[in-house]
Amino acid sequence: MVTDNDNSMQELQQRVDAEKAAKQAEDDAKRKEAEALNKPLTPKEYRFCQEWIKDCNGARSARDAGFGKSGARVQACRLLAKPNIAVRIADMQRRIAELAEIDATYVLTSIRETGERCLQHTEVTDHEGNGIGEFVFNAAGANKSFEMLGRHLELFTDKVKHGTDETLATLMAKLMGK
Repeated sequence: MVTDNDNSMQELQQRVDAEKAAKQAEDDAKRKEAEALNKPLTPKEYRFCQEWIKDCNGARSARDAGFGKSGARVQACRLLAKPNIAVRIADMQRRIAELAEIDATYVLTSIRETGERCLQHTEVTDHEGNGIGEFVFNAAGANKSFEMLGRHLELFTDKVKHGTDETLATLMAKLMGK
């Protein structure tokens, strides 16, 4: 005769076994990922990374790295999905940014300066460089610069309203025919 206590013990053992299996699968996945990250790149893969950082065009990068013209897009997707290639590309991009001394502060400062410069009134000159008494400013450039800054600061978030203004009670009453 099987008692409730026996069933509880079996359920508990099944849960413990399932947790052990999940932990083992997680450990296996982590080990495989670590192995993939440490796997050295082939010369073609390294060349693909070098080509990718030029313009982020996968098909062109695959072709130029020597992977062949047919199926270049598919090959680029496969390569970009490899963890060791993704890490190498990120590392190359980081080093390029460091060498060029480009960081978020530089970009934001440059955008702000461009916007302010676009707001300045510039005198219109003739072909000899003499002012003709009219002034212009670059409204489109100023708007774009400030739009970019606003997006960075999340000033222009588009909030979508889901649902209705009606209360649940009102909706229920309508459904019930009252």
